[in-house]
Amino acid sequence: MNITVVKIKTCSTRDNYKTIAMNEVKVKVRGMNCKHCKINVENGLQKVPGIDVALADIVNGEVTLKGDKINLDNVKTTIESLGYFYDGETR
Repeated sequence: MNITVVKIKTCSTRDNYKTIAMNEVKVKVRGMNCKHCKINVENGLQKVPGIDVALADIVNGEVTLKGDKINLDNVKTTIESLGYFYDGETR
């Protein structure tokens, strides 16, 4: 698991920024074959609590997840409920 530090703007009228740490996890997913699959997986995973960003790569069969509290059990359940196969975290 990698940790990415990002800055987010906390107020639209000032230049105040808050630094937060985001975990980054890559998981293997089988069954994604087209752009529709990519969008379906990304949208489904972004609804999982703790995941802020989900980026699917259909060529490599991987999904990069970014968030503060990523629960891989919830990721597995979501991927399988969408009709794809979860093959675990990549190393």
